[in-house]
Amino acid sequence: MFFAFLILFLTAIIIYFGNKNESTKWASFFLLCAAFGALSRNIIDSIIPTLMEYHLANNYEISIVYQIYVFLAFLGNSCTPYGVLMFAITYSDIVSQKTRKILACLFAIPIIPMYVLDFLRLNLLKPLLIWAIPYLLISCILLTYAWFKEKNPLKKKDKLLMVLLLLPSLISALLFNYFARFFFPDVQLFRYVVVSIMFSFVLFIIFSFIHSVLGVRLRFERQVREGTIKAMTSGATIINHTIKNEIGKIAMVYHNIKSSSGLLSQSIEENLEVLYRSKEHMMAMVEKINTQMQEIILEETPSRLIDIVEESMTSIFFYFQNKAENIEIIKDYAYDPHIICDRIHMKEVIMNIIKNAIEAMIHGGTLSIQIIHYKNTVVLSIKDTGVGISGENRSNVFSPFFSTKARNLNFGLGLSYCYNVMQKSNASIKFESEENQGANFMLIFPKHKIMRNGAKVL
Repeated sequence: MFFAFLILFLTAIIIYFGNKNESTKWASFFLLCAAFGALSRNIIDSIIPTLMEYHLANNYEISIVYQIYVFLAFLGNSCTPYGVLMFAITYSDIVSQKTRKILACLFAIPIIPMYVLDFLRLNLLKPLLIWAIPYLLISCILLTYAWFKEKNPLKKKDKLLMVLLLLPSLISALLFNYFARFFFPDVQLFRYVVVSIMFSFVLFIIFSFIHSVLGVRLRFERQVREGTIKAMTSGATIINHTIKNEIGKIAMVYHNIKSSSGLLSQSIEENLEVLYRSKEHMMAMVEKINTQMQEIILEETPSRLIDIVEESMTSIFFYFQNKAENIEIIKDYAYDPHIICDRIHMKEVIMNIIKNAIEAMIHGGTLSIQIIHYKNTVVLSIKDTGVGISGENRSNVFSPFFSTKARNLNFGLGLSYCYNVMQKSNASIKFESEENQGANFMLIFPKHKIMRNGAKVL
């Protein structure tokens, strides 16, 4: 059971620090309670017998260890079902935040008499079964229902993973830790719960690397990507400073030679012009890198999202007037929110995505722009029918200096910049793409970034 404690405790810590929101806090809570419950079994089965057998502690010290066991067992048996139910209610998002707070108080009521019974050393198994089993059954139903009713493909996949992760452990806990203890008290079937816990933990680790579980993968990726951006920014600053100094020397030499142009042949004049154009090109490169790698400082104000999108489209299509004739634009503004953002940076983000979409549609195509209100978020979707992104390139899309284009002054910083702006805005950016099947980039704004009728959406 000590191994089960380690697994549950480690998972709780990873989830809590992976993405701190309401549902992950409840997940960490019930996992910690379950971990302490597993530790209590280790205390009563191994630690106390060992202390007594080898006389490693006196009776008073053993009684203290026993009290620790009683308290940890209470957390495991009574608080775990409560935490699981609150997680399921929060994760399924079937009620408002205000209602969830009320339910959190109401569903905590049975825990109080359980603690009193535990303190009085009374048998609490039957009273526990009366409410703990329904709590766990309702949790299973809510998690399954949340997956079944989900319409968004990305979120539906997330909820299916959650069902696969939790249901085996919840069902085994119901069968072996509650029903079996009531009907077969002399048979320690609860030990079989460890098998389902190990199974769920292995799935959790696998899903965290290939997908996202309660934001854990996002956390790992963000740490790596932000570290890369920071290193690139520092390095680019040093390199830019050096290059600009050298360009300054070239410019000075150019003007010195040019001032003596009466003594120079035509071929030297032509070579000087080549040198001048190279100097200008290098300076443009330096300025572009410096602009896209500098630290982003946001000045956020409420702005109408549709206005930002329209301004971005107007600006970007000015550069693609010829190509724009072969592109059909479909707009679907099903929702008209004001969002709290830095208008200039957000416009630049949208322009970058639209620019990439247009460049991906080499022979024309369809550009679809959609704004929807999905539960507590606003999603801006920019979808094209271009060449798409190949499998080997998808993991590098937001990495600095990664690009599949061979274009002048293109350094692969556009999407890295977009990612950085969205992260600093406490929003997110995701994409779906297959090679030769286009791409769909989604800017996702959580509820605390949304305003409606001049007020924040609660």
